[in-house]
Amino acid sequence: MALMALQEGEDVVGDILADLLARVMDSAFKVYLTQQCIPFTISQAREAMLQITEWRFLARDEGESAVVEDPMWCEDEEPLACTTDAWAQGSVPVLHAPTSMGLEETFQGEDQGSVDQISLGRPWMERGSQKQMEPWEPSPELGVTSGPPPTPELFQETGSRSLLGDSAVQSRDHQALVEPLNWSLLGTLVWSPGSVLLILVLLRLSVRLWHESYLWDLRQCSTDLTGKTAVVTGANSGIGKAVCQELARRGARVILACRNWERGQKALAEIQVASKGTCLLLGQVDLSSMASIRSFARWLLQEYPEIHLLVNNAAISGFPKTLTPEGLDLTFATNYVGPFLLTNLLQGALQRAGSARVVNVSSFRHAHGYVDEKHLTGAGKPLNLIQSYDCSKLLLTSFTGELARRLQGTGVTVNSVDPGVVYTEIMKPYPWLYRFLFWLFSFFCKDVKQGAIPVLYLSLAKELDGVSGKYFSSSCMITLPTEAAQDPQVAQSLWNASVQLTNLDKMD
Repeated sequence: MALMALQEGEDVVGDILADLLARVMDSAFKVYLTQQCIPFTISQAREAMLQITEWRFLARDEGESAVVEDPMWCEDEEPLACTTDAWAQGSVPVLHAPTSMGLEETFQGEDQGSVDQISLGRPWMERGSQKQMEPWEPSPELGVTSGPPPTPELFQETGSRSLLGDSAVQSRDHQALVEPLNWSLLGTLVWSPGSVLLILVLLRLSVRLWHESYLWDLRQCSTDLTGKTAVVTGANSGIGKAVCQELARRGARVILACRNWERGQKALAEIQVASKGTCLLLGQVDLSSMASIRSFARWLLQEYPEIHLLVNNAAISGFPKTLTPEGLDLTFATNYVGPFLLTNLLQGALQRAGSARVVNVSSFRHAHGYVDEKHLTGAGKPLNLIQSYDCSKLLLTSFTGELARRLQGTGVTVNSVDPGVVYTEIMKPYPWLYRFLFWLFSFFCKDVKQGAIPVLYLSLAKELDGVSGKYFSSSCMITLPTEAAQDPQVAQSLWNASVQLTNLDKMD
């Protein structure tokens, strides 16, 4: 430095020294942010400065030719030691985490060095040849805490290269600081309550649009039901209620067959308001009771000798093994025996209508069931909550094919349909864990109006005139049911067992 001062002047040397010191401080500050500690001690900073100030002589030692334009240097000449006492004693300011708004306040209370050090840096600071460091305040989000002291390897890698102006290293240090912040910001945006709600809403809308793209367009159907009579079981909620509303809107006389009278009255009032229908009637029937079914059928035949549409929609699931007073399993009695008996009791009214339809609401779950006639009386192999539902829907699908075969040529068509996975009250009897999981899955389910469309397709579509004995999927397409449901021998055996169980063969 002394030789450079003689050659180029003290002001130039002061600029160089101040610039180098600023680079050291800038690099140390970056490492501090990434490592969360103070990386430079006094001795390390002094060694870094000495390495930088000697870089000009390293090339001469490696064999480069002497600089002709510089007559002040000799071949064997070595740089003189720094004569600044404060520098030789290691009075380099220790770098602390900045807590104030300015450079001068940052180093208050520290050793300011000797007079010649201050004089070297002051002209540079006054001229403003180098932009001052931006003020910095600790952010609570960063969570800066004290860490272990840096290793010599860390200083050698990050300190020396950054001081030489290696842009790649500086970019790496900046990226190491920014990437955790980016991930933290992304996590905050994704998992904030508002973002989660928005994601769920968009997911629900996309699922709804996807379902509607595969469904029959009800608006394109022009079927008018004025003057016709329709009977719908399980009409106080869910799919049955939505079906009744559409039938009433098209002018049909709709009989709501419900087990609970109070809930049936409430549903009747709501359907009247929604459909503006005036021909709505409520009938009470418990499909798990053969006596209740016979009483309901007698009243219905007296009031309406012709029935144009029968929708066997009512079903239960999730009940433990329970026997009715008549000795029937509760799930099988409601889901199969009840529809079997009611449909046979109304055969005369259906045939008198000239052209009538029977729609049995089955399920894709029928493929997981099997046929065992002993289940009807609860004497078969024990089943869990879901298996009882599966097997009962298999029996209903098998009954559809057999009834269609027996009613050929009568003008009455019989078909079964899978409405799909619909979010209804059918899961209400299940334990809370099942209900909670079903609620989570409800974002992918159909709502009751979408679930009613396949049932309405079988009830209204003109292109299905004369189509009988078929099984329709939730997308309103004819699909083959499971092999057990197609077996004519199984269907015949099940029919005979059901006739004996319901005493149909003893009726007048």
